[in-house]
Amino acid sequence: MVAQQDFLVKRICGHAFHVASANRHLLYQPIPPLLRAMRDTAGLTQQALADAFGEPQQWVHTCETGSRRVDLAEFCRWCSACGVKPTTGLRRYLDEID
Repeated sequence: MVAQQDFLVKRICGHAFHVASANRHLLYQPIPPLLRAMRDTAGLTQQALADAFGEPQQWVHTCETGSRRVDLAEFCRWCSACGVKPTTGLRRYLDEID
């Protein structure tokens, strides 16, 4: 095993892949536009969503542009804040990567 690998091998949804940067990986790419689409559909501004999270508006912007990675708990909270069941949000994501 190489001591200083610049990637990790993981398994998600039965797909093996290499991760050089978690935010730039192909499987993460659908997340930022999905976040924005949910917010837009809910009719929320970045500021309104940020207020719901107790975060500054820039936090929402960095999540929607992929500059900041959103974890699963945040994804579920984002869905709920936008009136989307987290399971529905996850299905939308899985439809994007299949």
